[in-house]
Amino acid sequence: MAAPLLIAAASLVVSTRAAEAQRPSALRVGADNDAFNFWIPPWDRTDHEYTSGVRGSVEYDGPIAWSGWPRLPRMPRRAPSDTARRETRTASRLTHTFSLGQMIFTGNELTQHLLALVAPGYGPRASRPNAAWLYLEAAERDSSDLGMSELSLAIGIVGSPALGSQMQNLFHSLGQEYQRPSDWSRQLPFEPGFVARYARVVPLLSFGDGERRRSQLSANGGGAVGTIQTSLSVGAEATTDVALGSIGQSAMTPRIAFTLGGGMDVVLRDEFLDGTLFRASDRVSKNALVGHAHAAITFRWRQIGVTYRANRVGPQYAGQARPTTWSSIETEWRLSR
Repeated sequence: MAAPLLIAAASLVVSTRAAEAQRPSALRVGADNDAFNFWIPPWDRTDHEYTSGVRGSVEYDGPIAWSGWPRLPRMPRRAPSDTARRETRTASRLTHTFSLGQMIFTGNELTQHLLALVAPGYGPRASRPNAAWLYLEAAERDSSDLGMSELSLAIGIVGSPALGSQMQNLFHSLGQEYQRPSDWSRQLPFEPGFVARYARVVPLLSFGDGERRRSQLSANGGGAVGTIQTSLSVGAEATTDVALGSIGQSAMTPRIAFTLGGGMDVVLRDEFLDGTLFRASDRVSKNALVGHAHAAITFRWRQIGVTYRANRVGPQYAGQARPTTWSSIETEWRLSR
C-alpha cells in the first residue's frame, strides 16, 4: 500500500499546481544505471552497489507556495568580470521543482557467499544489503551569474514496497544474458524516511565572450540531514559551453557543453549502509570519507537538452573492493512561454 500512496501524493502535488493554473517551465526525465557504462563490455559491468535510478521532474517558475517552506536568500544580480572584461547583468531566476524517483542498491552476492564459506558465522556483512528508495521530492532553486543555491526535501519509503525487486527484474528482462544474480529475499525492511538537502555553487573563474564560447570554474558545497542520509560535501567543477552554429539567433543555436568535476563527502549516516533507523536490519561498516568524480556532455538545441554523465564514487564501506561506476542519461524539454 505504501508505494501507491506515495504515487498518489505525487499526483496530488501535480493536480494542485494545475489548479493554480501555472504552466510548467520544464519537464525532465532521467535514468541512472551501470548498464549505461558504454565503454565497459556488457558482461563486465558490475550490476551491484548503486545500480539503478529513475526520476521524473516538473519545474515551475517562482518560489514554492507552501507556508512554512524556508525562503532562500536571493542570489546577487551582478555578474563577475571575466578575462574578456565582459559585463553582463542577469537577474537571478527562482524556480521550484517536484520530482518522483526511485534508487536501487544491490550487494555483491559473490563476495557475501565467499565470506560465508571461509568464515561461517562471521558477524559483519562483506557486502551491502539490497535496498530501494521510492521518494517524492520538492526543491527550490535560485540561480544567477554569481552562482546557485538549492533547498530540497524528499520523503519516501524503503523496503519491499519501494519496488526495487520489480524494477530490477524489469531491467534484467531487457538483457537476460548479462544479468547478475540478486537475492531480494534479504533487503532492508519497510521504513518511511526523509532527507533535507542544501547545495550552493559559487563561480571562481569565468572565460569567453559568453555567446560563442564560455568556460567556468566553480566551487560547490552542501549538506544533507535526515534518516536517509546525513552528510557534508565539498567539490569543484569546470564547464565549457560552445555554440555549434551561427549565434545570430542564440535561442536557435545548437550548443554543446563539457563538464568535469569531483569532490569529497563526509558521511555521518547512510541508511543503505547503516541499516534502517527504527527496525533491525543488515548493515555494513561504512567509510566516513568518500571521494567522487564525474564527467558529462550536454547537447542543447531549441527547447530540448540531453545530458550523458559518467559517475565514479570511491569505496563506501569496508567490504567494497573497488569504486562504484554508473552513468546517467537525462532529457529536458523547456516549454515555450
